[in-house]
Amino acid sequence: MQQTQWYKSKTPWYEPPASFFQQTGREPKTAIVIGAGLAGASAAYQLAQLGLQVQVLEQAHSMAQGASGNLAGALHPLVTADWNLRSQWYAQGLQASLAFVQPRLATGQISGELSGLMHLAVDEKNRQRMQQAVQRVAHLSGLAHWCDAAQASQKLGGKTAQSGLFFPNAGWLNPPSIVKYCLAHSGVSVKYACPVLAAEYDKRNQAWLISTPNRGWQADVLVVATGAISGLNEVFSLPIRPVKGQVTSLKPEHQAWVLKCAVAHQGYSAPAPKGYAVTGATFEAPDLSPESSEQADQQNRAMVQASLPDWLCSTTKGALGRVSFRPTTPDHLPIIGAQPDFDWMMRQYFSASSSHTPYRFPPVVYQPGLYVSNGHGARGLMSVFLAAELISAQLVGKPPPLSAKLYAASHPARFAVRHWQRG
Repeated sequence: MQQTQWYKSKTPWYEPPASFFQQTGREPKTAIVIGAGLAGASAAYQLAQLGLQVQVLEQAHSMAQGASGNLAGALHPLVTADWNLRSQWYAQGLQASLAFVQPRLATGQISGELSGLMHLAVDEKNRQRMQQAVQRVAHLSGLAHWCDAAQASQKLGGKTAQSGLFFPNAGWLNPPSIVKYCLAHSGVSVKYACPVLAAEYDKRNQAWLISTPNRGWQADVLVVATGAISGLNEVFSLPIRPVKGQVTSLKPEHQAWVLKCAVAHQGYSAPAPKGYAVTGATFEAPDLSPESSEQADQQNRAMVQASLPDWLCSTTKGALGRVSFRPTTPDHLPIIGAQPDFDWMMRQYFSASSSHTPYRFPPVVYQPGLYVSNGHGARGLMSVFLAAELISAQLVGKPPPLSAKLYAASHPARFAVRHWQRG
């Protein structure tokens, strides 16, 4: 009779990976990152900081062509009426983002302003939820204070009839400037108009082999930061759903008064470089057309006018609508970190009953040198830097910068494991 092997972990499918050195017996020297948006650029920067030579492959003709190309994005805590898993995850993500951007904002290396963000209560239900959040969640009470409509108007620089939460250390950032800064690292090279056709691991040489239309590439480490629309998402078992969104870029002459700080309402509005402003954004699933529309711009204007009725001039002729696709996931948390070997998981986990005690299952096996940073949705500014930190830590064998609960919440295998556990 075969004796049952017993292991130690209660969640072996989420056990952290061994370092690259432990997996291969050597130090990593080269990396390829697929994607030159916020996720790919931040990961490339962190890997270059470790001393790796990083090659970024981007299918578009320039960087930040997806949602990372918007003139401004809002950065502020996630407000929920309870301290749920997403709230906790993004609270830590926000801290990682602030740690990265604050010193670089101070030196002018990236563009933006963290001088405050006003989160308006757009209706009574929203107002009650926000006030409950401040009362119930101790974390929020130290980050924000309540403003009545008059105080909110003073913060914004113009009239609003709505009250809300003011976050003094939140604000707006210019994503293209962050991408440009990260990709300018001396250890990073970028190849544009270079779609990746295939990627496979060469066990003999312990390297990732990447096929593109004009040549092949090879590296010790591969980071998949492909964004919303890519055939590679399915190849790497990433359940990414693209959701179309359009923002409207407003010129100075479109604004009756200058917005003093970023504001969240039904959508968001924020100042942008050179006197511009951005407002939006629409959610247009399942539409996957890349074309902008006047209807979407009208929707953006209607959202902002409901909260800031006299901010926009009577005509916004010449305003520019910009379409991008958010890479969303079923649970609205990103997919980050070392990528497990799903074929191995099928044999060792999914072919057995999930009712067996976890101690009977061995720790998960990961694909050597393969990492993911995707599914950041509409909150990439609050998640990509934490994702890059996690990938960097896993590569060298440091403890993950997340608690076990939050680490599992964004683990690349979580959807497959949940499906198996549901029977």
